[in-house]
Amino acid sequence: MFLQGVHSVYEIDFDGLHTYGEIYLHNEIEQCIYNYELADVDGLRRAYDFYESEAKAALTHTPPLVMPAHDYVLKCSHTFNLLDSRGAIGVTERANYFRRMRELSRQVAAAYVEQRKAMEYPWLKESGQLSAVSHQPAASRQPPTATIKNQLHSCSRSAAKNCPRLMSPQPWRNCANSRRRC
Repeated sequence: MFLQGVHSVYEIDFDGLHTYGEIYLHNEIEQCIYNYELADVDGLRRAYDFYESEAKAALTHTPPLVMPAHDYVLKCSHTFNLLDSRGAIGVTERANYFRRMRELSRQVAAAYVEQRKAMEYPWLKESGQLSAVSHQPAASRQPPTATIKNQLHSCSRSAAKNCPRLMSPQPWRNCANSRRRC
C-alpha cells in the first residue's frame, strides 16, 4: 500500500488494469457473510474432528504421509477460525483446540524432518549447502529472513515510493550490493 500510495488494500493495483478490490471484494463480502452468519457450527465441529482424525491417520501410516497430514492440519486451523468467527468457541475450548492443533503440527514437523533425513536431504545436496550447513552449529546459522533483510539497501521512507529498485517484485535481488541511498 505504501509503495503504491493507496490507503486501502482494495485500491492496490493487481495487474496493471484492475485493483485488488475489483477482483476480490465481492468474494470477500460473500466469505464474510458465510463466516459470520451462515456457517453451520455443529457441522464445523464434526469437520474439525474429521480433519484431525485424518491427519492422525496419515501420520500413523507407514511411512508417514507428511503432506496429507499437513493439509489436514491446515484444514483444522481454517475450521477453528470459522468456529471462532461464529463465536462458537469458549475460552477453555479455545485452549483445547490450540493444544490439539499444536500437537498435530509438532508431529507433522517431526515426521517431515525424519522424512527429509531418510532421503539424506536431497535439496541441500543439489544446492551444495549440505556440507556447509551440517558443519555449522545451529546458533551460528542465520535465519532466511535475516539474510534477506541484510541484502536490502537502505532507502529512506520518503524516497522509497519513487525507488525503482523497490518497485520490482524482488527488490533484494536488485539491491544486494547497493548500500547507497536512493
